Amino acid sequence: MCAMSSTTASKGLDLRRVNWGVLSTARIGRLAVIPAIQRSINGRVLAIASRHQDRAYMVAAEFSIPRAYSSYQALVEDPEIDAVYIPLPNSLHCEWTIRAAEAGKHVLCEKPLALTAGECKDMIVACQTHGVWLMEAFMYRFHPQHTLVQELISSGVIGQVQFVRAGFSFPLRDVQDIRMQTELGGGALMDMGCYCV
Repeated sequence: MCAMSSTTASKGLDLRRVNWGVLSTARIGRLAVIPAIQRSINGRVLAIASRHQDRAYMVAAEFSIPRAYSSYQALVEDPEIDAVYIPLPNSLHCEWTIRAAEAGKHVLCEKPLALTAGECKDMIVACQTHGVWLMEAFMYRFHPQHTLVQELISSGVIGQVQFVRAGFSFPLRDVQDIRMQTELGGGALMDMGCYCV
């Protein structure tokens, strides 16, 4: 499992407006990330890409996204895109992070960042080389409850922590679900277990 990483970016973001491109019409993007970017004060989803052109156009229309691409590469090559969000299958995170970095795009990559520590290192090097930011989309790190828990532990108000137990589960009955496809980087550890780790 890779920790969040970032590079010192030589290509600075315009804090007044960040044009985002989304590589995939994945559920997490549609339900959480695209709406969050659209509600932000400085973000705009300018483009979305899917392997299926009709799917890209459908999601673009649903979220009033101006551009829809039928290839990820076309979106990455769009000169007006500043940053990309990558909610692709886990097995594609490394490839598309590197391609986005090579195109000068900042990257927010869905968790897990990569399938191996070696892939993580390659992604970090690519982003450092091209002067762009790289961050893993582990949103729970920014939830206020974690700040409170850290404060409670640091203050000693709950005593010395001696044991931590974590559990996270949900029923998954669809054997065709991407989480069940090992060749795409699926599996319990990569999907849910990483939160507990």
